[in-house]
Amino acid sequence: MKYSLICLTTLAFLLAITTPSNAADFELEKERGKLWEWLADKHAKLGDEYKQVKIYSLARKQYDRSRELEPDNRKAWEGLGFKKKSGEWVVNEPLPDKDEVFGAAFIEARKKPDEEKADTYEKCADRCRKLVEKATDAGDTRSARIIAIDLLYY
Repeated sequence: MKYSLICLTTLAFLLAITTPSNAADFELEKERGKLWEWLADKHAKLGDEYKQVKIYSLARKQYDRSRELEPDNRKAWEGLGFKKKSGEWVVNEPLPDKDEVFGAAFIEARKKPDEEKADTYEKCADRCRKLVEKATDAGDTRSARIIAIDLLYY
């Protein structure tokens, strides 16, 4: 009896080890690609918000982050003052280097874009958390950790 119980326990353990997990249900590159594409558009939109209030230094930072996530993001390139000709981005009207608002006007001007940025970052954090949960539920802890690292930026 004792021998058969040990055999059954060992057999159950071996079956559990050899049974493929459902980690294949989570496709890291696909999910991360969708997240980065969404984020690139959001960063370009934030760049537009800062550009509209003439805070070009912060606009450039957002456009650059957008291009980090998606190197050929049209909105970011156009926000920086580039135009696509024959498949290449060429300078059309470059984004000014210096901000046009200073002091109290600077603080006042950045309120709305900063609120938009905080909202966007919160939405991004929520999306990252959901992806971490989805990867964890699929048994893919490696992907969950990678997405958790993405979450640290936001």
